[in-house]
Amino acid sequence: MNRVGTDEDLSAYLDDDLPADERVALERRLDADGDLRVTMDAMVGVRATLSALTVDVPDGLLPQFRSLLDERRATVLDRPIQESLRAMRSTLETLRGRLSMNDQRRRIRELTEVTASMCPGVLAGETR
Repeated sequence: MNRVGTDEDLSAYLDDDLPADERVALERRLDADGDLRVTMDAMVGVRATLSALTVDVPDGLLPQFRSLLDERRATVLDRPIQESLRAMRSTLETLRGRLSMNDQRRRIRELTEVTASMCPGVLAGETR
């Protein structure tokens, strides 16, 4: 179904973004449909009014705005970096703990082996 004539189509027509076949179909519809022509003329008027608007920016406002934006951007960018550093510190502490546990286990194993070689009956559960 060809739905030529929607506001999106009119806007695309004014922006010169419609494919050639749709452009021709819309122009035919504009010639035949008075209501659609009124809508198109209204859109043209709104665009002309908006194009004619000017905004006076006070001196110094733009640099102030850029400075504020840069500060906020730095804060926003710093946040993930800070979170990453915290996560890395936590991971390092966990690894240190595991290493020290491994060292402890190794030492306990060594002590167990020494004890077993010196007193074989004690580890076997023998009592005198």
